[in-house]
Amino acid sequence: MKKIGVYNKSLNGLRGDKKLFKALSRICLCRAGESLKNYCTIKIGGRAKFVCLPKNVKQVRRLIAFLNLKKIKYYVVGNGSNIVFNDDGFSGVIICLKKLNKVSVRKKGFGKVIALGGANLFAIHSLCARLGFGGFEFAYGIPASVGGALCMNAGAFGGEMAKVVSRAWVLCGKKIRVFNVSKMGLDYRHSNFLNKKDIILKVEFKFFKQSSSKIKQLQQEYFNKRILSQPHGMPSAGSVFKRAGEGAGKIIDKMGLKGVTIGDIQISPKHANFFVNLGNATSKDLSLAISLAKKQAYEREGVCLQEEIIFVGD
Repeated sequence: MKKIGVYNKSLNGLRGDKKLFKALSRICLCRAGESLKNYCTIKIGGRAKFVCLPKNVKQVRRLIAFLNLKKIKYYVVGNGSNIVFNDDGFSGVIICLKKLNKVSVRKKGFGKVIALGGANLFAIHSLCARLGFGGFEFAYGIPASVGGALCMNAGAFGGEMAKVVSRAWVLCGKKIRVFNVSKMGLDYRHSNFLNKKDIILKVEFKFFKQSSSKIKQLQQEYFNKRILSQPHGMPSAGSVFKRAGEGAGKIIDKMGLKGVTIGDIQISPKHANFFVNLGNATSKDLSLAISLAKKQAYEREGVCLQEEIIFVGD
């Protein structure tokens, strides 16, 4: 069994790869030949040459500086809830921020929470329920990291990240810049950070006073709504398409595509805008299912569906 952090000789066995692995390992925890299925919620993808897991901001800055200096391609992920890795894997470096996960409360001002970019949203929900910080209940059940949620301006039930975030500390090249919420370009499933090399390191939230019992009640209500309307307990990447017309799910349902299976990808019988992995799905399966839905929506309804999920590969 391969030890974590030890170079996988079966990957390539090239001297250059070993040398690079050692250099990366001096910066932070590094794994070689990892399956990318472990780094996205839909559980699809080949192997990455290297996966790096920095545990603090200093390691992130050192890692990015090294990769840029060596001109090595990389891709940053948090919880991987809206991405799909290619079946052929990734020949560069995947930077996973899951270990950059500290959440704390600011001493000055009520309801201010600081969360590092890799923190899971559930950690914030737990803190809010305990301390009586209201306003974040809409996001209960969204399986995202703080950085990923802000990057996509994640939202549900009338709420969105734009309504609860005040500032963000972002690594832009070599410098850390502070953005107020008004400068982030937050819109429906969009921010100025999307599709850029900028890395969201830290986010400040602003919440209002609310009773813990009320927060827990709302969290449970929103979670129950998700359970009733969305597939639960099956690997998926969340909503496949952005909002369109009467709703992407309703449009796909109207096409009679609910329950349709291509390979091991199924268009969920519960919600047609969720495509689930039945066990051994590939990115090719998912691409074919997406193409089918887009083609029929355009030909029969004149609607151009746009993907919300992101494909990552070489």
